[in-house]
Amino acid sequence: MRQVPLEKPFFALVGQGRVGRALAAYLSAQQLPHRVFARDSFLSEILSSKTNVRAVLLAVSDSALAGVGKVLQSSELPIVHFSGSVRLEGGYGFHPLYSFTERSVGPEEFAHVPFLCDPGHARVFREIFPELGNPVYELKTPRDARYHALCVLLGNLPLLIQDRAARALHSDYAVPREACLPFLQSLLANFASARQMQSVPVAGPIARRDALTTAAHLNAVSSDPFLQALYTLLLEETWPEYPLTPKEIHP
Repeated sequence: MRQVPLEKPFFALVGQGRVGRALAAYLSAQQLPHRVFARDSFLSEILSSKTNVRAVLLAVSDSALAGVGKVLQSSELPIVHFSGSVRLEGGYGFHPLYSFTERSVGPEEFAHVPFLCDPGHARVFREIFPELGNPVYELKTPRDARYHALCVLLGNLPLLIQDRAARALHSDYAVPREACLPFLQSLLANFASARQMQSVPVAGPIARRDALTTAAHLNAVSSDPFLQALYTLLLEETWPEYPLTPKEIHP
């Protein structure tokens, strides 16, 4: 009788949201066997084939993570989740420091996504995913609400500010949105090249300490409280001694 070949060990990926879809495409591109399970029906299927499961990958919402993880604790399978804020007993958290929206993240792009983990867990990532070359960084202290709040600010506030300013440039001056792209790309290059993070790499009149131009800017955006508040915050962070008189700035 011909024997039926055993299924190769696979990753059991639970969740089909933004992170789950991107991760599934990445695993496929890396030719890593995996199966995608719906959250409502995954448990019996995973446990019935647990001898072939390399690890359970929980790409589910934070609110669902604790309940799903608790049920899986008795499975003795490696459990991985990708939350930036939730700690899961018996599981490992590898937080992808990236912005996942409805835009599709291709495998080549995902290959550069860094994963951040609690102290001592980088070795575990390499053991579970030896085929993946993504950067892995261990945090100085375990993830908490402050860590995730900083990630949310990093991932959302710059985009909000850039979108608001770009829309104003378009509505007030007919500047095409695509004309802003080289400018915004230069900001990322400036950030990447900054070695001394004690000071923010700013440019323009604030970097030159041009008080007259800066005062004109503040007056020009005074009709828009949102933009005025942003410009004021920029000054507070990068030029805390402002306002000074022009004579003090340019003796």
